[in-house]
Amino acid sequence: LVSFLEFQAFESVLCRPDALYITAFQLFDTNGSGTITCDEFEEIIKHTTLHEQIPFNFGSEFLRLHFGGDKKREISYSEFTQLLHDFHEEHAIQAFQRYDRNRKGFISAIDFSNIMISVKSHLLSEEVKRNLVAAAGGTAGHQVSFPYFMAFNTLLNNMELVKKVYLNFTKNNTGLEVTKGNFQCFVNL
Repeated sequence: LVSFLEFQAFESVLCRPDALYITAFQLFDTNGSGTITCDEFEEIIKHTTLHEQIPFNFGSEFLRLHFGGDKKREISYSEFTQLLHDFHEEHAIQAFQRYDRNRKGFISAIDFSNIMISVKSHLLSEEVKRNLVAAAGGTAGHQVSFPYFMAFNTLLNNMELVKKVYLNFTKNNTGLEVTKGNFQCFVNL
């Protein structure tokens, strides 16, 4: 059971603009210390659907950069928010490497779609999910290069900025189509 005081505390968290990050931090801070250890981070990630679909390599340099060489450093809330952001990027890169079996810097369009839906689903609309293979299909032999993969991820991460530029260019007319050339010219102004 949850007491009324606990409910009020939780409700106050939900009213903050960073409510999702605070809630995630509290979930990862399993011992309530106000910091997160590498062991706590690994333990939660190992129980996610994402990790089951595409396992994360916890022996990578990524965790040493955030938790120190011996992985004993504890991180604060502000460091945790950056860790979560970086984690999604690192997981996507690890997934690309896992699917790039020949180590040639290419994956199939199907693998590209699987990675994006697994790792970046929270940034994709249903329409984009349905068209990921087609988006990658324009490349030679339906192969996706690592630079294309990273550019696509960068675009996803900056989609709010792209949206803001589009709305500014179209004067908030969401029905107006804009050519790539016009968009690029407007951005370069």
